[in-house]
Amino acid sequence: MIIAVNQQGHPSLRDEQNFTRFHVVREEAAWENAFPGVTIEFDETGHAWIPIALLRTYGEAHQPSSWMEQLDAMIAYAARKNWLNADATCLRAHVEDN
Repeated sequence: MIIAVNQQGHPSLRDEQNFTRFHVVREEAAWENAFPGVTIEFDETGHAWIPIALLRTYGEAHQPSSWMEQLDAMIAYAARKNWLNADATCLRAHVEDN
């Protein structure tokens, strides 16, 4: 699953059926206003912290219930690997800069 934001700040979800690889594609400063009211933090280790609520909102609006079940499984796996933040509200994603 790839979350991408183009230089104009328009987000998209690519390869949304792939729950085994989660990352974001970041172009210069495009993330600042891509998700109004949502904070996505980028850390110094090359990771982004994506709010799980953002993924759930997308899934509820655009995907079947089976997608939500796979998302839940991905989140559970991430929890076992310590890839969630301290309060388990954000999922760690690798960052690819363009």
